[in-house]
Amino acid sequence: MRKRYSEQIIFGMEAISKKCPRCGRTFSCFQQTDRPCWCEKYLISPEVLVKIREKYNDCLCPDCLPEYAENVDDFSRKDLIST
Repeated sequence: MRKRYSEQIIFGMEAISKKCPRCGRTFSCFQQTDRPCWCEKYLISPEVLVKIREKYNDCLCPDCLPEYAENVDDFSRKDLIST
């Protein structure tokens, strides 16, 4: 069973530290806080989001997530297309 951070923290608390399942980098997640998370600036299509969730068990870091975003000038989805 996948670990769900949202079940472990209370809305309004400080950011939590997560490890990117794609590259292993540690990063801060603000999704369950009272401030906007950095990831909210990226547009991810519903189809790509489903594939990301199937392939990875948690949030991607600020270096990896832009590769799947629609609003980034230079991005690649090669590791989703090849699966």
